[in-house]
Amino acid sequence: MGDTILSVESFENIDNQHVLTHWHDSIELIYIIDGTMQCMINGKDYTLRKGSLCMINRRQFHRIYCQDENTCDFYRVFINPSHFTSNKQIYHTYIEPILSDETFSHIISSANTTFTTQIVHLMKEILDLEKLQPEGYELGVVALIHFIFLKLYNIIILRR
Repeated sequence: MGDTILSVESFENIDNQHVLTHWHDSIELIYIIDGTMQCMINGKDYTLRKGSLCMINRRQFHRIYCQDENTCDFYRVFINPSHFTSNKQIYHTYIEPILSDETFSHIISSANTTFTTQIVHLMKEILDLEKLQPEGYELGVVALIHFIFLKLYNIIILRR
């Protein structure tokens, strides 16, 4: 679906397998299916374990990698802001405050929390739609992206 990139990926037992430090205009969601990986965000390292979820806001320097003999299987979704509604009031009220929030560089949510469970469920639905590509699947993907942002809005903006 254009700029939405959703994938199931894996780091195997290969020395120094990693993604170089980078940033982009998309929000990145990473869910650890199995194993352990490191995620460096703005110069600070975090360990992501099985069941954890990491959401990285746009324009944050980050990279993911495995150390030593670790392996990791994970879902990854990139959400480009261009997928959001063209309704300017909704965009400016709900989406823009998240994208431009300087206190939201990332969220790391541990396994089995309600938030993690809900977001991972939405990620899996996006994956299923993009795999099967039924008629009108793009509408479903856009709707699911909006649901993800509703959850983010509730966590970031309403819980301040």
